[in-house]
Amino acid sequence: NLDLFDWVAAVSTLIDKTKVSLQGLQDSTGEVLGPWMGSVPGVFYLFASAQRDFTAQWQAEADGVKSLNGGPFLFWPKISWAFEPDLKLRFQAQLFLGGTDGPLGNAQSQTGLSVDYSF
Repeated sequence: NLDLFDWVAAVSTLIDKTKVSLQGLQDSTGEVLGPWMGSVPGVFYLFASAQRDFTAQWQAEADGVKSLNGGPFLFWPKISWAFEPDLKLRFQAQLFLGGTDGPLGNAQSQTGLSVDYSF
């Protein structure tokens, strides 16, 4: 029974300077998405993402996560501005769209602004 194992399958490619990825993930433990999913074991998730650097300073990324066991769709857009080589400002949102049943059903949408410093 495949529900007893954690596994991941993924493909990615570059389309017109945009990195596109698609992943399937089986979560047997219920711990993959942490507090969002309420520890429901045996769930299969489909992840999709697109990431593009528009300039050396501006980047955008859009991710999506959907459980094939029901529940809402998680849409996770991010916009980054690297105003110094080692300093980046990032705005992101985690938006839960659709139904309230299933593994992602009790999650709350949220937005945030962060500063990343690399050294």
